This record gives sequence, structure tokens and C-alpha cells, in this order.
Amino acid sequence: MFFSSWRRIVGQPLSAPRPVGRRPRSLSIRCEQLEPRCQPTVFAFSTGVPDGKVATISEPASAHNSDVEFESADDFALTKETVLRHATFTGLLTGGATPADVSNVVVEIYRVFPNDSDVGRTSGPPTFSHLPQVPTRVNSPSDVAFESRDSADKELNFDTSVLAGSFTAHASVSSADQLRLHSGGNGEVSGTEVEFDVTFRNHPIDLAAGHYFFVPQVGLNDTAPAGAHFLWLSAPRPIVPPGTAFPPGVTDLQSWMRDDPPLAPDWLRIGTDIIGAAPPPTAPTFNAVFSLSGEIVKRQNDDPTDVASAVAQMTFSIQAAPQLNVGPLVTATADTGAGTSLSSARTFPSMDTATALALSRNVQGDTLAEYSAVTPDTGSGLSAPDADGSAGAPLVFPDRGEGKK
Repeated sequence: MFFSSWRRIVGQPLSAPRPVGRRPRSLSIRCEQLEPRCQPTVFAFSTGVPDGKVATISEPASAHNSDVEFESADDFALTKETVLRHATFTGLLTGGATPADVSNVVVEIYRVFPNDSDVGRTSGPPTFSHLPQVPTRVNSPSDVAFESRDSADKELNFDTSVLAGSFTAHASVSSADQLRLHSGGNGEVSGTEVEFDVTFRNHPIDLAAGHYFFVPQVGLNDTAPAGAHFLWLSAPRPIVPPGTAFPPGVTDLQSWMRDDPPLAPDWLRIGTDIIGAAPPPTAPTFNAVFSLSGEIVKRQNDDPTDVASAVAQMTFSIQAAPQLNVGPLVTATADTGAGTSLSSARTFPSMDTATALALSRNVQGDTLAEYSAVTPDTGSGLSAPDADGSAGAPLVFPDRGEGKK
């Protein structure tokens, strides 16, 4: 029995010896900093600081204000597609209200009339009036909002800073009965000067180049003092430092306001139509205090002097051990007219374009291959050198499209 067991043991084939050497090293990717021309361009705009001339109510409908919505609007302009991520605005909390009485903050973006508007309900060109309440809709905000964010829906965050315990505006519009043509408004008003600092959380506002109106609203909770309101403060018009000048060729429009009901969907000019008793052009005009910031979206074809489809320059380091057997990663390429079509392409995600890189098929040996990937201006692929210095398989950048974020 012993010998039979021994024969079974010694008769088994020996396992192959394990190779001796360095362990395979995994692929690693290193990304370089974006070229300056590819880095996001910061956008910043401001109308400056309060001038104390007027303060106007701007609140969402709530039980506190008898379910009447009040909107005050001032304009800004974008020369390129821009993503807004942050805003500030300054106003008064009146009637003894404090920041603790604020229930929510709403930010709306309107386009300029006649966009998003029912032109047929007006008199048509040249004034687009809706008499007797509205003398003109030219250069007003549109009928309906283009974008809206509400802290109550967790679409924005806001913080408050008290700038002054008491601030006085020489004129105001703070009630529905004075929001009408040539009423003169509610007169002088004082309150706590508060700056609202807004961040659009995971809901940034992506806007194409164009002319827009910014509308901030501050809601007060049911426990706020009766008669308390938020009034948006005016800023100098024309804009002066530290405010930001409008782009050349774009007119800085005056601020407008409305209530809903009954004025909406129409608007009135705060200075020319409500505060001003005299007809234009002697009536006062106003801006409102706010700032916006974000980044300008840079598309591949924004600058014709750039490489046609360049977005970024990245260096990828591919390091492989002798045991790593990598077959051909690119088996075919074809020009589709919208980029280069790849077969069996290994892709790596990158920034906004999800650029696909086709790597050299000769990733073997203990060799460090550097791939500097820049889209060529001729549409031809770049290649990485093989170990002997000869040209390797091409590096190509398929066009993945520019879908709106």
C-alpha cells in the first residue's frame, strides 16, 4: 500500500516553475494642465453699488403678501455662451424684517421682448403698447421667464450679509396700488440693507449669447412682521466703477417691474412709467444692484486661429511589463466627415469632449511611451514613436459632438 501511494505521488507531473522577474506594472495615465487657450474664461458682471435713488418690491407670491407676485428686473448682456454659477443682489428688508424672516430666494432669467411673448395682444410696432396701462413693451422683459431657480426646490443656495442697519432710498414702489402708470410710487423708504449671495448648486444657468433680464425675488415667511417687504435697491445708470460696462454696441436698458395679478404679462418702466411724472426723455431711469459670475463656454470652433478641433493637450504615459501582452488596439480608421471612425479603439474620458485616443499597437517590452495628444489642424492623425524610433500607429481624435450641457 505504501509503494502504490508513493507511485501515485511521484507519478504526478510537476507544475511548471513560476517565472522570476518583476511583477507586471499596470497602466497609468498622467494628465497635463490645459493650455491657456483651452482653460475656462471667467465671466463677471456687476452694476456697481446702491445709489439710494429707488427701491422696488420683488417677491414671490406667498401668504405674507396676499399671494401677489412682484417682479423687478434689470438687464445684462452676454457676447458668448456662458454658464452662470453665482449671483449677488442688494436690497432692503423693511418693516422690521430681518434675514431670519426670509423663507426662500428665487432667481429668474427673462429674454427681451418680443421673445417668449404674445405680440398679438399688443398694439404692434412701433410701440407694442397695451393701453391704457402700458405705453410700450419695447426693450421690456418677455411675457414669461426663460429660466428659473428656487431655493425652496433646492436649486440654489443663498447666504445673507447685513451691510447697514439702516439705509434710505429716496423713492420706492412697494405696493400694488402704486404699481401703475405715473403714480409716483410710495415715496422715501428705509430698511436694513442686506446683500444676498446666491450659488446655483448643481443647477447652473447655461445661456447662449444674447440680452437678458435678471429678476431676484425674496420670499418672507408667515411670521415676518405685517407690512414687511423686500425692496431691491437701484444702482447708477449709466454704470460707473466698480460696475462693469456693457459690451460695445449693446444698450444698458432701464429696470422694469410688474405684479401678478393684475399687470402681468405686461411690464412698466420703473423710472419712465411709474416714478417719473414727466414724459420722456426727462423722466429718471434706473439700474438695480446685482452681479453675476461664471465661465464662458469655449467651443472648438470659437477661434479660427486655433487648431480646428483642438480642445486640450494631454500627455498619457503608458508603461507595460514584458508579461503584458496587448494586441492591436486600432484595427481600422475611416474618415466619416464628422471625425474619424475607429475599430477596437481604447478610449479614455477627458474634460468636456470625451476625446477618444487610439493608442499604438506596440505597447510591449519595458518601454515608456509618451503620447502627446493634440488634434491636428489637417484632420490627419498623430502617431507615437515605436521603440526603434519609427512612426507607430496613429493617435486620432474622433469628434464626439458639442451637445449643450
